[in-house]
Amino acid sequence: MHRLTINNPDEGTFRLQFTSPDLKRSVSDELRVNMSPSQIRDGVKRYFNSVGVETVVAKKTLNAAGEETDVAEDIVKSVFEISVDRLVSAPTSSGMVVAKGTTKSELLLEANAQVSGPPMTGQF
Repeated sequence: MHRLTINNPDEGTFRLQFTSPDLKRSVSDELRVNMSPSQIRDGVKRYFNSVGVETVVAKKTLNAAGEETDVAEDIVKSVFEISVDRLVSAPTSSGMVVAKGTTKSELLLEANAQVSGPPMTGQF
């Protein structure tokens, strides 16, 4: 799973750059900080389809107290979790970075985040 955290979301743009396990590079469509999970999924679909998987994207929006909220004026952080739709035997990427476009937001990427407990073994 990849986790993208956006602090102080604005209306700006960014792209995700991927390096596949065979070291080929790919760039996502232009993405907007305030996109929906399905729009993020569509923007990264080309890369993940090229490595043989579909993606599932979830989004949480948080207020200053760290509580989930849907009130636009209260949102200070958005967290997107991008995961694949099934278990795979090899990593889906060997690297992933964020390239800012027009956004002034802070973008933090945690690639290949472990989400199971207890930790699973193998490659994700």
